[in-house]
Amino acid sequence: MPFESSRDALFQPCRIGCLELANRFVRSATWDPAMVFARRVDLRTVQTYQALAAGGAGLLVVGDFSAGLPTTGHGSYSYDDVRIRGFRRLVAAIHGAEPTCRVIAQSGVDVPGAAPSGVPTPFDDRPPRTLSLREVRALTQRLAVAVRGVRRDGFDGAQFHAAHGGLLSRFLSPYANARRDAYGGSPEGRARILRESVAAARDLVGDFPILVKMNGSDFVPGGLDLTSLPAQAAAVAAAGIDAIEISGGMWDCLVRGERELGFRPVPSPEARTHLTPDEESYFARYAHAAKGAVDVPIILTGGNRDLVRLATLVRGGIADLIGLSRPLVREPDLIARWRSGKGASSAACISCNGCLYDMYAALDRGTPGHVVCVAAQAPERWPA
Repeated sequence: MPFESSRDALFQPCRIGCLELANRFVRSATWDPAMVFARRVDLRTVQTYQALAAGGAGLLVVGDFSAGLPTTGHGSYSYDDVRIRGFRRLVAAIHGAEPTCRVIAQSGVDVPGAAPSGVPTPFDDRPPRTLSLREVRALTQRLAVAVRGVRRDGFDGAQFHAAHGGLLSRFLSPYANARRDAYGGSPEGRARILRESVAAARDLVGDFPILVKMNGSDFVPGGLDLTSLPAQAAAVAAAGIDAIEISGGMWDCLVRGERELGFRPVPSPEARTHLTPDEESYFARYAHAAKGAVDVPIILTGGNRDLVRLATLVRGGIADLIGLSRPLVREPDLIARWRSGKGASSAACISCNGCLYDMYAALDRGTPGHVVCVAAQAPERWPA
């Protein structure tokens, strides 16, 4: 398929709920340690998002901030407890750089030491504490307040982070959720926390786009997989969300070997390294399985590298939109380049994960910074 046909497939306007997008490209949430740890947006973060907006993406997802911090006072809860200072300035800068670009904020919840049930994790000597019904219901209110807050900050929508083994991901996973009450026991029960969160948010914000990012597979025995995914995706869609982004992997899977997993485990459960062309778009079959079970748009994220291949996936009904993360660390203007027909149909990203290793090294030093493409800065250290 030539460039021209690929542009026809991927650069058409589309919708997520009431949100109109200029094209089918989504910059998937990419963690910004400097923002998350400092709880503020600095100039470099603003400049990064301005470049991404000008670089052609139809939708930008600002990386995860937790709505599950401890409450203040006597059980009171405020968006100001969790918001990132400078969010309004960031949104204004994005819209100013490209008025057609839309931006949403991703949030999750976290209760240290607690989980849906006491299923042991390989990263802790003690099983987690099981969340009480009161705590679960409180989390739904926190997520709703977070949605209202990001709307007030000017975002065009919100996304609940229910992938990669975080708290919401563990609710959805039959591996991690062994509850026998209304929040477990079936796909609908495991999705109930999302359904109640969306309902509470709708009471506050009305018709405002709310998306969910979830695993297609947890890559652990008894977890979400191709067999259980369609029913779980259908239950998530029935929660009232406007689109599902499909990713995969939870941290627990990283203790398994390459032979068991079918891929090399690296310190990011959703990432694959040094992809061959045949290994690109590695969550495509999961996106296809989910798409057959729901009537909301499916966003495919993970190893998307070649424009012609991606157009084939969208034309073939495998997914509705395409998520990109690491390729846009390397080339913030990749989508604009693809649209112009300049250069190769493939991204320059070599999937080395150097950007993530560099980020983790900075965290170990106690100096969280911004995610950068190490391969572009020092190609001799990161051969293709």
